[in-house]
Amino acid sequence: MKKLWDLFDKASDKCYKEIMQGKLDDKVWKETYELLLEIIEKEASKHQKGSWEFYMLDDETDYEHDVEGWLEDYLDNLEEEEKHAEILQICEKILEMFDWKEVSSSDFKIRIVFSLIAQKKGEEALAFSKKWYDEDKDDQNAVQAYIRSKIEMKDMDGAKEILNKYIDENTECCEENELIFQVALLVFKLEKNKTMQRLIEKKDS
Repeated sequence: MKKLWDLFDKASDKCYKEIMQGKLDDKVWKETYELLLEIIEKEASKHQKGSWEFYMLDDETDYEHDVEGWLEDYLDNLEEEEKHAEILQICEKILEMFDWKEVSSSDFKIRIVFSLIAQKKGEEALAFSKKWYDEDKDDQNAVQAYIRSKIEMKDMDGAKEILNKYIDENTECCEENELIFQVALLVFKLEKNKTMQRLIEKKDS
């Protein structure tokens, strides 16, 4: 495994060096990602079925390789390039490869919903986000994903119905609901409800 990790470190360093030089070679990042998949599969074989968690990649290597940070940067780069199909494929693969019993998969799921919406796949986004929301109504990413999917499907009444379960004119914006406030602002902008729009902007400032 040490050889594979060394290869990953060299490859990820090359990715960041290219960024420092103002370049973004998709091939370099993709090859590094393929190498990471190989590592994940080999590391998974060391664990009992049902106990392989995403955080373990970094935790069991003393955070020497910063896998989570690199993968987040890769997805961010793809988002900047509007390569939504690739984002969808990667996030679905990562969800599939781990068990997600100890840590949340929310960061990957929200990218899936947004990539589907960006590809005008509203029905798929709605189905995915509804299932996610039904499983975890306390996850504000799940809430905003479901609302955004409703908006994409032109169901503003449905979007508002969900939104009203979480905030009203007396709700204060805090860390636990700031993402819901952001999607609330979108809802009221689309509705041209300037009164609520100003109120949300004031609370979110």
